[in-house]
Order: sequence, then C-alpha cells, then structure tokens
Amino acid sequence: MAKTPHFPASFVDLLACPRCAAPLGADREAFRCTACAVEYPSVAKLPWLFADPEAKLAEWKSLAAVGLGELRESEALQKEALRATTLTPLAQRRMRKMLQATVENRKTLLELFEPFVAAATVETNADELRVLSKKLAATQSFSAYATNLFRDWAWSEAGAPPEADENIQALSAVLRAAAASHAGGDLMILGAGAGRLAFDLAFNPHFSRVLATDVHPILLSVGARAAAGRAVSLHELPLMPDGIDNAAVARRLVAPSAAPAAKLAHAFVDALEPALAREKADTVLTPWLLDILPESPALFAERVNALLKPGGVWLFHGTTAFRDGLSRDELLDLVGAAGFELVFTETVRLPYLCSPASGHGRRENVLGFAAKKVESRAMPAPFRVLPRWLAEGAEPIPRPQGLAQLALMHSLYAEVLALVDGRTTLVQLTAALAARKNLDPAALRGALTSFFAGVAELS
Repeated sequence: MAKTPHFPASFVDLLACPRCAAPLGADREAFRCTACAVEYPSVAKLPWLFADPEAKLAEWKSLAAVGLGELRESEALQKEALRATTLTPLAQRRMRKMLQATVENRKTLLELFEPFVAAATVETNADELRVLSKKLAATQSFSAYATNLFRDWAWSEAGAPPEADENIQALSAVLRAAAASHAGGDLMILGAGAGRLAFDLAFNPHFSRVLATDVHPILLSVGARAAAGRAVSLHELPLMPDGIDNAAVARRLVAPSAAPAAKLAHAFVDALEPALAREKADTVLTPWLLDILPESPALFAERVNALLKPGGVWLFHGTTAFRDGLSRDELLDLVGAAGFELVFTETVRLPYLCSPASGHGRRENVLGFAAKKVESRAMPAPFRVLPRWLAEGAEPIPRPQGLAQLALMHSLYAEVLALVDGRTTLVQLTAALAARKNLDPAALRGALTSFFAGVAELS
C-alpha cells in the first residue's frame, strides 16, 4: 500500500468522505475524514475513496485472480491448438504471435495489479467471487473496456486521420457543448475511464482544475501513468485483425506530452456513491457513463446536480442506447426535472472503437448536451446492487414467495439429476418426472430443455 498519497494538495478540497460527505484531509499516511475519522488508503499512488475501502480492495483482488486465471487458461488452449498437425505455416505464425502477446499481457497486468493485491488485507476466494462477479455491473470486471486503453493512448499515434480519430472527435464534441454553455472552472469527470479525454481537457484554458474519477483500477491507474508520461506496454489483440501482422500488435500506452501537473488529478471514486465535495464543481462531465449504470437516469441526474455549484454545468457525451429503451427525448426531459435547464444539445455520428489494426468497428449516434443547474437537489442515497440484509448481514432475511419457488426448483433439479444415468433420454426422463410429480409433460419438457441447455453451456 502506498503510504504517501500521490495526489496534488491543491485538489483535496474537491474530495469528500464517501460515507458522510464531510471534507477529507490528507497527511503522510492516508486520506482521513475530518468528521467520522474513517481512513482511506492511497493505492497505486491514487486516493482509494470507496465507502468500504477494504471490501473493495478484496473484491478487485479476487477479480484479478479470476482474470489472470482466465488468461492462463487461454494460454493453455493456445498451446494445445498449436500442436495440431493440420495448421498451415501462416496459421502457426498467427497463433504464435497471439500466444506470445497473451503471455506478455498477463505479466504486465500482474505487475499493474500488484499494488491492489498488496493493499488488500482481507483474504478472498477467487472461485467464490467468480459466481458473484456475474451479478456485478459491467464495469466491475478485470478485463472490461481493455480496448479503451488502446483507443485512448495508442491509436491516435498509429496515424488515424482526424475524421477517424476518436479522441479528437470526442474532444471536439465536448468542447462544442462547453462553449455553448460557457462551461469552465473546476471540472469533475465521472467515469473518466482510461483518461484521454480528461488529459486533453486539462490543456483547455477554460478549465482551472480537472479531476478524473473512475472505479476501474487498471483503466484509471494506466490513464494516470500515461498522462504523466510513464509508458505502459501492452499487446492489442484485435477482434478482427487486418492481416497476420495485426493479430497481435505491441502498443506503447503513453501521452504525446505530459499533462500540466497543476491542472490534472486522478482518484478512484464510485459515481453512484461519489466521494466528491457537494456543490463544489463548476462543471461535471459524464462521458459514456449513463448507459452502463444500474441506477435510474432520474436519480443519477440528481447526483450530478448535488455536485454542481448553483449555475454549474453538466456536460454529457455518450451513446443514445440507454437501458430499458429510454429515448433521447425522455432522457432530456428527466434532466430538466432534476433541476437543470438544457442550453445545448446535439447528436452526431462518430467512430467508436475502430482500431487501425482491425476490420471491426462501428459508428454510433453520440448525444451531447450541456445543462445548467437552476435548482438544487440533495444527493440521493447510495445505490446498492445488493439489498441491505444481504450486503450488511445485520437485518432479517426476508422470506418472499420466490424463495419457496427456488427451494422447489432445487428439489426438482435434484430429482432430475438423480435420473440422469447416461442411458435415459430426455423423452423418457420427462415422462417419468411428469408422472411422479403430476406435472404437465409439455411444460416440463420446455423447462428441462432450458435446464439442460444451461448445463451444456458449462460443459
């Protein structure tokens, strides 16, 4: 665990305790709440500002173990495939490149994750978390959005023309919204990801300080390194490589120049429980974030409101493919209901994840808006993926009807498995179980088909 926070002292006033929202103080040991005295560590030399920092570290330690294990499994499969006698020389060349890249990537990722593993003092079981990880948000994954690292810090330098350079196009879109709304001052970015947009905005004279926040350890820590001019080497493995030489491409992830140190800082922060000072930001930017959050857009809009000064500006940049089929017009209406006045909107068609080494990529309709805060809203209660009785364990476990149905289904599946002997057909098993349980054979056949389809996916 890094003991001395590598975080500019001039940015500490933008932070707050994720538990009680009181100001934070930083000393040589850690970040500490000035009210409840909870201590938050510095990990990878960045503030680790989660309500339960030890639990979050343990979670990522286990996710890293799962992710690295999957990479080792991939290596084993690639080695086995290379033993095939039917491979052509070109196929062997391609697969060797991919195997070498996978091995080197695993070593680099192991090094990158070492600070997070070392900081976790709570032991966890990777196999158990593998099940839990399926229930977590899309961002809570070891390898989530790895392509964004290459997009942010390598593809521009690979020679993409301006009209196809996603970083240039994203910066231009955000600056159009900022200019139309006179946005500037202190900028907080929620969901900064790998951080190229934050880096570019730090050079804009209208923004005095840029605070980039995200929950993902690899994305944010690599982004902070790259922005400071410290390169990270990784291999890109394109989904549809454009030629054998592009099956695995060595990339050097680093900014074209060092960011102004006095204007850019990074911190690990959960956008759904933001460890950020209330009504402190002049501008809040959410790039490609709202579509992946499990919380309703209406509540999230109120979170953004609570971070902004009166008259502050929310800048939005991202997809129009929202959850539950929410339309662009519905979103803009929700923003207005959350205490904002829309002053700028546009939808432009931009390239998205179009690697110069891949034949895969797409163009998306990207929504941009600028909304000025005209009414204040209180910060909503933290979003919980799990109910309190399950997350905290101090409340009685409820007994809903679904629990009884679950018990019945597990009992039924136990009988199903007892009848599977390597000789019985699905038709025979359906007939036997339908007679034993007095169930409709047609309905039971459908249920058993779904059950065994799931089993087949695991085999």
